[in-house]
Amino acid sequence: MLKNILLILENGLYLVGLDNHTGFIYVNNKEVRFIHADYYEPEKGVVSEKLGAESPITDSAYRVIGKLMSRKMILSWINKQAIN
Repeated sequence: MLKNILLILENGLYLVGLDNHTGFIYVNNKEVRFIHADYYEPEKGVVSEKLGAESPITDSAYRVIGKLMSRKMILSWINKQAIN
């Protein structure tokens, strides 16, 4: 269900706050990934997982999601153009 909701979002990078964890959601042409410090096996470090796998985002009782950047914003920044 969560993945279906995220698929309606436009491509970009999103910050996500959970019950006891934080991370990023990256949406790129219908592919949605959860990027975070591994919660269950900390020795793994940072991981990028497909949504739907067992992860803090699927186990969380609530999620707060905010968009950080889009491709257009990144290209404008690189090219030193105003971001509207």
